[in-house]
Amino acid sequence: MDGVYSYCFSNAMSTMTPKVIMFSMEIGDPPKATQDKESEATHNKLEEMIKELSTSLTSVKHEQEYMAVRDRIHRESKS
Repeated sequence: MDGVYSYCFSNAMSTMTPKVIMFSMEIGDPPKATQDKESEATHNKLEEMIKELSTSLTSVKHEQEYMAVRDRIHRESKS
């Protein structure tokens, strides 16, 4: 959805220690409608497979980012 978004984070419940917040936003265009009925089934199957692969790759990317943050925090706490 178009528009301006705001995110608010509060540390009011635990003011003694700082907190690290990590989140991801996925932004993309809505899928376009196909016009050829004969190739629509093949196109839909291929599109479905691509979306599944994209979702899996995004999941791996997020996991790698999360692990990098955890590693950095762990290394900082050891110093």
